[in-house]
Amino acid sequence: MLKEVTGTESFDSRVDKMKEVLGDCSAKKEQMDKILDSIRARLEQLGQEIEEYREVQQVERHKKALELALFSRKMAANQAEIDSIRQDKGKLLDERQLLVA
Repeated sequence: MLKEVTGTESFDSRVDKMKEVLGDCSAKKEQMDKILDSIRARLEQLGQEIEEYREVQQVERHKKALELALFSRKMAANQAEIDSIRQDKGKLLDERQLLVA
């Protein structure tokens, strides 16, 4: 009866409810912390994958540049050989004309 008069019973009831709410909030906070930790780990993993992808892209660009350089050299060598064959053909045609004439 003394508790009813002083209002401590309702206060104690509110305190108990708040402790329960606080416990729920703490549990939710822990759950969210776990989720955030997993998100952070995934973001770190994705960051590493992005770096690896950039390295692969750089290597591929370098590879394409080397392939282009090789192709250009082969093309120049082939063109030089074609020019040499044309010159030889021209000389042979000239010699043939001399022999026929």
